[in-house]
Amino acid sequence: MADIIKSDKAGRGIHSPYVYRLVANILFPGYPYYSYREIDGFGEGCFKPEDLKIIFNLVNFIQPGEVRFVGFSDPALKKVCSLAKSTLVFFEERQISGAGVNRLVFIDSQSQIPEPEFIPNGGEVWVITGIKPKESCPFAERMDQMNNPGALIRLNRLVLVLFNNKLPGQCYVIKH
Repeated sequence: MADIIKSDKAGRGIHSPYVYRLVANILFPGYPYYSYREIDGFGEGCFKPEDLKIIFNLVNFIQPGEVRFVGFSDPALKKVCSLAKSTLVFFEERQISGAGVNRLVFIDSQSQIPEPEFIPNGGEVWVITGIKPKESCPFAERMDQMNNPGALIRLNRLVLVLFNNKLPGQCYVIKH
């Protein structure tokens, strides 16, 4: 199990330059993006506007080649992803099927936990959704225990899983 590193807006405790840049650019950008007004107009669906802004920033930062939805689909989420990168290709699947490079995968927290052979070695970001504030997420806890090659960033209602061979076993809890 990874050591848990707690951090705040200043990035204290984060020693990985990649994770630090990700936190600075995605969670705490110093300026509002052009699409924030439109995102605020989406109302209260499955995702709160602040979560949709994080997802917009994430897509804008990593520029994935494709987006996969595992176990659910959300039109507002697709629209937010398209606002950040208009050329995205979307897929919907019932369970995780193989690993890919440069893809973003949204997984509902109630989805079946993947077997170790479906865990990518790098180049992929998973966003675990549907987490109630202040409740544990068995999916994220299982990922943390699997010694996945990457970093786990726990937020209030989202967990970001970054698969990158240079970030072995790092777990961050970010106050957001």
